Parts: sequence; structure tokens; C-alpha cells
Amino acid sequence: MKRSAVLFALAFASLSSVARAEDPQGRGWVFLADAQASLAFASGYPSDIQKIGDPLYLTTTGASGGGGGTFAALASLHPRVAFGVFGSYGVALNGTYRSSGAGGGVRVELLPFSEGWLAPLGFHGSFGVGNANAERRDGVGDAAGTTQSLVAIGAFRDSTLATFEGSRLTWGPTAGYSAVFSRDFARQSLDLGLRLAWVTNP
Repeated sequence: MKRSAVLFALAFASLSSVARAEDPQGRGWVFLADAQASLAFASGYPSDIQKIGDPLYLTTTGASGGGGGTFAALASLHPRVAFGVFGSYGVALNGTYRSSGAGGGVRVELLPFSEGWLAPLGFHGSFGVGNANAERRDGVGDAAGTTQSLVAIGAFRDSTLATFEGSRLTWGPTAGYSAVFSRDFARQSLDLGLRLAWVTNP
């Protein structure tokens, strides 16, 4: 049984290496950064058991505009699947409130299309732990916030900006949705921006 598992793993690794080498969009290591404009919404209570659930302490920011960014380092597990770690941060303001969110965890990117205009189109999912808060800009009242789950999903399209021996620099648009949430607080944002990635060949 163990011998069969080892042989299967070796065969899979060999086939993946061949497939990556033959795939013009195949990727080895991916190091990326993006900058995004955001439309954010936050609502919830301070992290105080005596204030959670009391309407007097409920903060609801409504829509607010801002921006943020993401950094990630990924390694290819398959010609069109990369997995790694990420960190992100965002802040948004309106006339009354300021909200922010930050976190990190694991990220996976998929490039499901093999040819044509859609070939550089990819999708990502990020999952981890985040911290978010919302407060009045004039300092009145308590800040609401949480340290809990972080989820982000989205799409991107990379185009080659420059090529080098063994690697390439890509850029393109990215769009997505992110949320830091717990039972008593949630910050959500719709994001649109540009990403830059350094991609090594398979």
C-alpha cells in the first residue's frame, strides 16, 4: 500500500512537471501585490460582553469609500493552481465614520482556461483571520470591532508586462469581495483595482 502511494505521488509530480513545462500560461512561484479602491460597509458592537446586543452601542457606518492592498506569495501545486499565504489591509471613510480591516491567511488561485482571451483570467479565494473596526471620526462613543474570520473571493486577469529569463512580470485588473466577520460585527467591502505579479516559469 505504501509503495503504491509513493509511486502514485511520483507519477503525479512527473506529469505535473511536464504539463507545466508545456503550458504557456503555467506558473511556478507567484509574488503579487495589488492596490484597490473599495466600497465598504460595517456594522456591529464593541468587543464588550456588556454592550453586545444593546442598541445604544450599535454602530452602522453605511457606505464608505476608501482603498487597500494585498500581498501574497504562492507556489504552484498544478499547472493552473497556486497556493500560498497572503496579508491584506483596507480603510474606508465617510462623513461620520471610519472603518478598517486587516488580516492574513492562505490563498488559492485558479487559472481554468487554457487558450484564447480568457486564458489569463483567474479566480482567487483567501481564508484566514482578520481584525476589523468602525468608529466615529469625531471620537464620540466606543469603537465597534472584531477579531475573527476573514474571507475574500474575486477574479483577475494578468497580462505580460515584461519577460525575463526564467520569469515574467504581469499586471492587470482585479475585482472582488472581502469580509471580516463574527457573530457581533462584520465589515464587508467591494474592491476594484490593479495587481502586479512576479511569476517564475514552471
